[in-house]
Amino acid sequence: MKKGIVFGISLILLIGLALSGCIDENGENGDGTNGTSQVLDASSLRYSWSFTHPTEMDWEWSYSVKNIGTEQMKMRIEMREEDGSHSGMIFNQELNKGWTFDGDHWEEIPVDFYNMWYENYFEEFSRHMNDFLKDWDGEPIEYIHPTEGWTWRWHGIEINPNLSDSLFEM
Repeated sequence: MKKGIVFGISLILLIGLALSGCIDENGENGDGTNGTSQVLDASSLRYSWSFTHPTEMDWEWSYSVKNIGTEQMKMRIEMREEDGSHSGMIFNQELNKGWTFDGDHWEEIPVDFYNMWYENYFEEFSRHMNDFLKDWDGEPIEYIHPTEGWTWRWHGIEINPNLSDSLFEM
């Protein structure tokens, strides 16, 4: 009986010590910020967004974004599908240029279409940040549709990674 009590008290102490380094009395994590301020205040971000469906082809988009919230914002999106196909896009607001990748080669986006495409993909990125990533707690984020069974998942999230400018140019 005494062994059980000692074990129980020891376990409680170990859990308390482990948590004390991760969460302070304000509910914040060890660096003094919560998930909301980390993502929404980031100047650069890298993450993957995947889609799985019981009957449709699965895919994953990987985002690398630099200079968030500035007129020099740069975004690279790499898309992979379950069948192995690969495509991508780069938007570089500093250069006011963009490129698409069709699986074989990169091609510059015509000036007439650049702003329209950039706005569409920027809106999608903003929706990710403001609707899903803002509450990131360090773990992958998953949304499962309650009736259709498909899943969205955000994972591999890096806040303020060092992203080279060469990643956003061709």
